[in-house]
Amino acid sequence: MNAMKPILFLSAAVLLATLSGCSAYKLQGSVIYGPRSTVEVVSSDDPRLVKGSPIEEAAILITLDPNSLRRKLLGQTLPNEKGQFAMVIDEPGAGLLEYEVQIICSAPGFTEAGGDIPLPGSNKRVLITLAPGSGRVARPDQLLEEFERNKRQFER
Repeated sequence: MNAMKPILFLSAAVLLATLSGCSAYKLQGSVIYGPRSTVEVVSSDDPRLVKGSPIEEAAILITLDPNSLRRKLLGQTLPNEKGQFAMVIDEPGAGLLEYEVQIICSAPGFTEAGGDIPLPGSNKRVLITLAPGSGRVARPDQLLEEFERNKRQFER
C-alpha cells in the first residue's frame, strides 16, 4: 500500500494540472492613495481595491523569487485609470506552488512603496498604497536600471 502513495500523489497532481488548464497565472491588484506607502495582500473582495482613490501614473516593477539565486525580473506594468493592474506570470506552477514576488511601485509626487510578498492565490489581490511625499520618485527605466545594478552585485 505504501508503494501506491507516490503513484496516487503523482496522479492527483497530473489531474489537478489538467483540470486547472494551461492558463497562466495573473497577478492582479490596485494602486491607491493612502496615509503611508505599503504593499499588502488582501482579499479579492476588499472594498479598497475599487473604492480607493486610484493612482494611474504609477510604475510597478515585479521580480519573481527576489531573494534566491534564480530570481527573475518579470517586468513592469502600469495601472489603468481605475488604478487596477494585472500581470501574467507564465512560470510553471505559478498560482499553485509557493513563489515570492518583490513589488516596487513609484509615482510622481508620492513616496515609493516596496515589499516582498508571497504570490497571492486566486482569491487574493495586491493592494499598493502610496502616500504623498518627497521620497524618491523613479521612472520605470530607472527602476529597471537599479534592478540590473543590484542583480550584478548579487551575482558576484
